[in-house]
Amino acid sequence: MRDQRRASTEQRQRPLRFAPTPDSLVEVDRVLGRWALTVYRMPGREVLAEDYFDDWHLAKARAEDFSQLIRSRGMVA
Repeated sequence: MRDQRRASTEQRQRPLRFAPTPDSLVEVDRVLGRWALTVYRMPGREVLAEDYFDDWHLAKARAEDFSQLIRSRGMVA
């Protein structure tokens, strides 16, 4: 029963994408069975950081950390 609940909660977890500043994009998406966190510099979508997590909640928390860092620093050139 516990495995069924875990599977259903993982299916409800959706990719996350937001722009902490106009010059950046933070994305959490499912890739090969893991959650990939990618931070882009816009407009060319240059990858600034990328990491992989087994747990969606950990990936989301790290994305929020990156978002706060980007806002506080104003996107380092």
